[in-house]
Amino acid sequence: VQSVWVETATATQRQLVRLLDDDTTFIQTEGGAVVLDLRPLVIEIGDEVAVIGRVAERLPESSGRIAIIEESQLETAQTLTKILRAVADWMWLLALVVAALAVWLARGRRRLELRAIALGLFVVGLLLLAVRRFAGDYVVTELVQDDAVEPAGHAAWSILTQVLADRAWVWVILGVITLAGLWFVGDTSRAGQARRAAAPGLRSRGTTYGVAAVALLVLVLVAPQLARGWLMTLLLIGLVVAGIEVVRAIVLREAQEPPRRAV
Repeated sequence: VQSVWVETATATQRQLVRLLDDDTTFIQTEGGAVVLDLRPLVIEIGDEVAVIGRVAERLPESSGRIAIIEESQLETAQTLTKILRAVADWMWLLALVVAALAVWLARGRRRLELRAIALGLFVVGLLLLAVRRFAGDYVVTELVQDDAVEPAGHAAWSILTQVLADRAWVWVILGVITLAGLWFVGDTSRAGQARRAAAPGLRSRGTTYGVAAVALLVLVLVAPQLARGWLMTLLLIGLVVAGIEVVRAIVLREAQEPPRRAV
């Protein structure tokens, strides 16, 4: 029964998404409405329980069919879907452009500006994870009254908010990497020691980019949302290359400078 319910709800959800995307090539609707058909669920239960089975056989074809969205609401829903999809697909790019502009304008304090942006990404990611955790506990506790069903409620919330968690981990990872890079090129004595230790490897572009490619592959496997779509992948590669070249320039310049004598 559970598998039939999952298959029925999944098929209806896919049909609704196609309809909202204005892709009606393979969709059959009733008067322009997406319908959730629960008759297979009733029939499946009827195969197990004889009384329900006899009742299910007498039900008319229209029974157990729930309209999810009506034809009068379809055009508005499709318009809103296009707007929300465009915002979701391009808002991150606008944020990236604004951040780059802020760093470019902050001459003389660009490292501080980058540090502020990295801390912002890190904090936002942690806040999203915290909201997902505590809001999930509250929502499930309020909606699920039976303790026996509560684990299933938590599982459903986890599945529904997995994309949010993936995005949050992307911000956390980007924030940590940026903060680590800023520390590496910083003025502390430990950062200087780290740069001197890494100088032999950074002199070779092949070695440097080989290590970076392996690290980037591991990050993408851990957090696939880092490379969501070809545009984000190209931007991620561009940012990595730019960061590597900046770090290499700083390290190689320091390696060529004569050591300072203590006065």
